[in-house]
Amino acid sequence: MQIKNKFLVKDMEQTRSSIFNPFSHFEFTEAQKLASCIGDSVTLLNGNFKQFLRELYTLGEVVLITGNNHCKVEQKGVYNHISFEGNTAFLNGHAMDLQFFLQQWMFGFAVEDRERLSFQFFDKAGRAVHKIFLTQSSTRSAWYRLMALYKTKERKYAATGVQDYFYTPKNSLGANTIPPMPEIDGFVRQVQNTIFENIIEQSRSEQIGLKLVIANHGCTQIYNGKIQSMHTTNAFYKLVGNNMDMQIQRMAIADSYIVRMPVKKGIISYVEIFGEDGNRVLRIRGGQNADGTESAGWSNLLLGLC
Repeated sequence: MQIKNKFLVKDMEQTRSSIFNPFSHFEFTEAQKLASCIGDSVTLLNGNFKQFLRELYTLGEVVLITGNNHCKVEQKGVYNHISFEGNTAFLNGHAMDLQFFLQQWMFGFAVEDRERLSFQFFDKAGRAVHKIFLTQSSTRSAWYRLMALYKTKERKYAATGVQDYFYTPKNSLGANTIPPMPEIDGFVRQVQNTIFENIIEQSRSEQIGLKLVIANHGCTQIYNGKIQSMHTTNAFYKLVGNNMDMQIQRMAIADSYIVRMPVKKGIISYVEIFGEDGNRVLRIRGGQNADGTESAGWSNLLLGLC
């Protein structure tokens, strides 16, 4: 059965094993599903990602999405002020920061799903690294221009044989796998997993700004701001901030650590949260003062929880 037909008969339950790579529990990937629609609702991009990123500002306001198997963040923003150092791209904004590790980007798609337009990017194994969705405020004509300008002229990625280009061995370790963190007296300490809820609730009630760092091996996206609300379901934590929505799988949180890192101007503290698969789910940091030191609100919040 072709991948396209398999997708049509599968039950897509978004609360299952992955929320950013929703097909990871099947024998095919999300990239394969998209590639099976090339020539229909999907266009393969030519891989000139540096130049492509430089022109994304023409879209205006969009939704930027980054995630891993257990956590996904969506933010509204504009791709302004992108800079490059080698194969790494940086976007520094007021409420969000992004880093793109372009050596991990292999495939890009322009997707026209009814009225919803997007660009979606994947690694060589078909795992999603970053997605861009247009909003009602976006410039749709710019999407069509970029799609036409950067579509590939090669024919070798025809949908009939696309599974060969996304093959990855079963049970292979993800590139973001982190070994268990050793406890180091005074610097690294394992804590109860309830620290996540406690930090979010207390920072919300006291209006303390946070840095929420969501990463995979191809992209890091950071929300800088205050948490407006947290809703808890059986499956997810759902956070809402300024132009930001985040989902975190509750049952995926396996280990939590407080890390205190010495720097020139004192100590920077953050919380690392890991999943059962050994991958980092989320990093939580506090705001910083103008001189780079840690904000008193964040320092006192952590001290109060310890």
